[in-house]
Amino acid sequence: MKNFYEILEVPEDASQDEIKNAYKKKVKEYHPDHGGSSEKFIEIVEAYETLSDPNKRKDYDDAGKVKKDRNIHSIANRVIQTYFKKFLDTGDTIFKRDIILDIRKLLSIDEQRNKLEKGKLKNKIQFLEKIIERIERKGEVKHSPIEDLIKDEIEEYNRRLKQTRFQSLVNEIIVQILNDYNIRRDESA
Repeated sequence: MKNFYEILEVPEDASQDEIKNAYKKKVKEYHPDHGGSSEKFIEIVEAYETLSDPNKRKDYDDAGKVKKDRNIHSIANRVIQTYFKKFLDTGDTIFKRDIILDIRKLLSIDEQRNKLEKGKLKNKIQFLEKIIERIERKGEVKHSPIEDLIKDEIEEYNRRLKQTRFQSLVNEIIVQILNDYNIRRDESA
């Protein structure tokens, strides 16, 4: 069982402000767009969603866990909700737009950035692998701190590449979900 208080690094009697501040700090540190871990980021979001809601927090404290579907579809649904929230503040003009199309456009922009990032990461990995191929050892040297550094870098780039692949998968599922919805526009506008 995950301890949401430990994930956010707050005491169990933390105030809502302490929880919110810890969440903001963790999000900056672990956001996938800034090289953070997708898995850790999802844990942080889940912890905050639970601890920031008094009812969920009470259930969590009482039961020790929250019954929550954490599969990739629930992540995709949360992303759709986040995009949709951006349009709710537009008031009545929301009915004059094709919201689904607008969300698809935002998603397309996100996916383009994701593809660029994948390409950059693959190029960096190939470059570092070429460097390793060119390292020559003399004598009985078995351990190379340079190779260790490069291998660590390759591992980090592979981790980030995995995150971009995960994000692409989430984006594909979002597109599938959006194909099943439409919000009627006000044709008289």
